[in-house]
Amino acid sequence: MTSVVGSITHLQWITSSATLTLSTDHRSFNTSESIDLIEETAGADTSRLYINSYKDGDASFMGLYQKGGTAIFTSCLAGQLGTLYYAPEGSAVGSALVTIPAISKGVTISEGYNSLVEVSVDWQQNGARAYGTL
Repeated sequence: MTSVVGSITHLQWITSSATLTLSTDHRSFNTSESIDLIEETAGADTSRLYINSYKDGDASFMGLYQKGGTAIFTSCLAGQLGTLYYAPEGSAVGSALVTIPAISKGVTISEGYNSLVEVSVDWQQNGARAYGTL
């Protein structure tokens, strides 16, 4: 298999009013999935048993703040509903695509005296993820 380099990642945040491409200035993108488990151990069971319950997940982005870059503030306001399109193999047709309905948890700015200004956004998954291709 061929490995994938993070610099080709295609990442967009799509809301009812705008499409924001985040991959041009990104430094990192993380996403995770989880599932709640319900214990069903009873009676003579000698080991714990579980059944699947609700799926959950989140995502986070960190990139460089660009001068005049107000779009990220307006598109990623805390509480903004939208969809994350994450294509780790790039934007070519046929590349893997993860579609994540989400709620923005807001924008964070990290600024140091002698360093580049960084901007980050966290999202809470808000529905079922879909896996497919571009």
